[in-house]
This record gives sequence, structure tokens and C-alpha cells, in this order.
Amino acid sequence: MTERSFSEANSGKVSNRSIRNILAANSLFGDLPDRLINQMAEIAVLRRYGAGDLVHSKASEGTFLHGVVEGAVRVSSTSAAGREAILTYHGPGDWFGHIALIDGLTRTHDIHAQKDSLLVNIDHRDFNMLLKAEPEMYRYIALMLCRLLRLSFALIEDTALLSLPARLAKQLLTLADSYGEKRGEGTVIRLRLPQEDLAMLLGTTRQTVNRKLSEWAKLGWISVHYGEILILDPAALRSCLTREGEMRPEIPELTPGASGVII
Repeated sequence: MTERSFSEANSGKVSNRSIRNILAANSLFGDLPDRLINQMAEIAVLRRYGAGDLVHSKASEGTFLHGVVEGAVRVSSTSAAGREAILTYHGPGDWFGHIALIDGLTRTHDIHAQKDSLLVNIDHRDFNMLLKAEPEMYRYIALMLCRLLRLSFALIEDTALLSLPARLAKQLLTLADSYGEKRGEGTVIRLRLPQEDLAMLLGTTRQTVNRKLSEWAKLGWISVHYGEILILDPAALRSCLTREGEMRPEIPELTPGASGVII
């Protein structure tokens, strides 16, 4: 099934006011003039995806720009042998699909719903017509691409300069910031996160991740139970970064419900 037919099979128009409110609340498009938000709302469709549903596949034709309203999607690539490499997750407030929108080429990665999710879908043809009619929109697309480029550079830098424990600590803090929910004395990451997935994000083995998580659990920094990770001592995790001179401001304080691109 193509991306278009898959999306339209279970999609439904909702009120323009609902979609307009979603767009206006977004950090990227919230500064748009009202007329542009209204025009985007006219061409947007809300679509629900169940956990595991394919949003689009690598090398498929790009036909939609997507924004995450609720839930999370997994960005990955699969080898010819069937081995999946998870690259990142997108959560509420994140947009994806803009690369194919701009260059007109095929999709760069596979995207699956990591959990039940609600997305805003905008057909590329409709969006390109809006861009031609309203060139002001190009600035916001450029900002999307700049954000992606900055995050890509940060990932390369982390891989080159941080030890594996520091990268694991940073990943847990970032995930907790985007998907955290208070539970007792800690913050649980409300995202199904098998150790295999964490290992793929970090480019290491499940056994290595397991050893470090077990060590931190014994120290009382975290608790791990059936794919759920509870952050009990975020300051201790941040210390893994500060000891290596990693003092950049993007290391998050835990603010459950915050959203952002996860890299």
C-alpha cells in the first residue's frame, strides 16, 4: 500500500479550528501570521496510527509532511539482512518529511509509530502550492532544516567526544525530558524502550547497555522494569556528562511533558 493510500485509508477531516489550534501551539509554526496558519489548517488532515504502524518506508515516494501531535514515531533504517538501526525518535512538536518535500526525492528512512500516535499530515502537492503562493513560508522550512542540521552535528560530536556511559546518560535524560511522567519519587519514560532499542540508538550491544543500566540501578539512579525506565536521580546521570566537560545547555532538566526532537 502506498504512503498516500495508507494514510487516507483511515484518516478523517476534523474541524479546521482544531487543526489551527494545534499549528498555533507549535513552537515552529506558532509565529506564522494568522492567514498562513489558517491556510495550513485548510490542507491538513489528522491521522491516528497504532503502535507499530508504518508511517512511511525508506526509498518510498515522499507525499506528506508530518507533524507529531501525540505519541512518538521511530526513525530507523533496515539492512538487506533485515537488521534494524534506530536513529532517533520524534515526539510532540516535531515535524518530519521536509527533506523529500524540498528535494522531491524518496524517503531517507523508515518511520513507524513507536506508540499510539496522532499526526498532522499535509500533502506535499498542497504544501508546495502554499509555498508558491506564500514565499514567506520558506523561512519556516529553512528553520526546520537548520534544526535538523544542528541536531545531526550534535550527534556526531557526542559520538566522537563522549564515552558510552555519558552518551547513555544523556539519552536517558533527553528521553525523560520529552516523554517523562512523574511517578512516585522519580520520572518514568513513557515510551516502550527495550534495551535492544537503546543499544541501537547508541551503536553498541544490548549486553553493554544492560551492564551499565544494572550498575546504575544498584546505585539507585534508575529503576528498570519490563522495558520501562524510571529516573530516580537525574543529577547523578548529569554528573556522567559534567565529569567529561559536557556542560552544553541542551542537557535537560527533567520537565515531564516537554517535547522536542530526540537525537
